[in-house]
Amino acid sequence: MAYGELVFIPTPGMGHLVSMVEMAKLLVHHDPQLSETVLIIKFLLDSDFNSRLVGFLLDMFCTTVTELADEVGVPSYVFFTSSAAFLGLMLHLQLLQDEQRLDITEFKDSATELDFPSFEKPLPAKVLCSVVLMKKSVRTFLEHAKMMRGTGGNVINTFDELETHAVASFAGLWPPAVYPVGPILNLKGYIKGTIVHFLRDNHKV
Repeated sequence: MAYGELVFIPTPGMGHLVSMVEMAKLLVHHDPQLSETVLIIKFLLDSDFNSRLVGFLLDMFCTTVTELADEVGVPSYVFFTSSAAFLGLMLHLQLLQDEQRLDITEFKDSATELDFPSFEKPLPAKVLCSVVLMKKSVRTFLEHAKMMRGTGGNVINTFDELETHAVASFAGLWPPAVYPVGPILNLKGYIKGTIVHFLRDNHKV
């Protein structure tokens, strides 16, 4: 049997790696004809396995790999581990920077309120995440947002009922397409037990 192979490339951090692996497990469960490789440091391909590369599913901070996907002629998608609202914020800030030529870092400590399509209410500029308010990091950060627009879409760990407004805000406004697939949670093992014990031990009646 011929399989379709997906390559997953997560950032090697707990919040990114675990959720992307859970996403991979869900896809295999729903489509047994998919074969998946999680690429962290080394990409080992078993030559005896009958598979062909059919696409890349990339971590939100690995968007430069989209160029490789284009070279080999397969689609690439981004697995966005944050919220749909934050994706909308990233894409809108990228437009402000690249199309309106605004210096995002000038909003630091500003009383200005910014309108983001993915937010129901204006957001005070001074509460933007620090990475977009520092010159040494903002361009690299928003370059990821720019490259997301050239992919086949963003797969987001969220769902309509949780972020109704944010998910709806993407309709017809801009590429890329948005695919809410959440909630993807790992509710087994050490992490769950640790949290439960902490809450039980620190609960105050």
